[in-house]
Amino acid sequence: MVRDAIALRVAEQEREDYEQALSGLYGEQQKKRAELLGLRGIATAMAEQGSGKSFRWLIYDLVTDECFLRLDDLGIERLGFTPYLALSERARAEINQTGRECDYARTFWRLGRDGWVRYGSSVSSGRVTP
Repeated sequence: MVRDAIALRVAEQEREDYEQALSGLYGEQQKKRAELLGLRGIATAMAEQGSGKSFRWLIYDLVTDECFLRLDDLGIERLGFTPYLALSERARAEINQTGRECDYARTFWRLGRDGWVRYGSSVSSGRVTP
């Protein structure tokens, strides 16, 4: 939790760093990481919506300028997704394309027909085949 002005400044800095990473300025490893992870989820503003079983988080992404709904963690697990850190070591190795556990620590996954599927709307790098 930070003040609005700080959050907006961080969001702008993240966009600039992302563009530099994509350009290769920080090296090939950071370029690949930027391509895989994108910008979503770095700095967000959240509000509660609904209650009980209809509870959702209304999330505004300060970096990507997207607005979307997200279930709470228990609701995500009820859909059959498992927190990344609770997956087996083998499953985490199949999903983790950056080599950094912290890049995936707050994500949820389930095994689909075509490989691992990440919870979340419009996640472009969300599928990883085992």
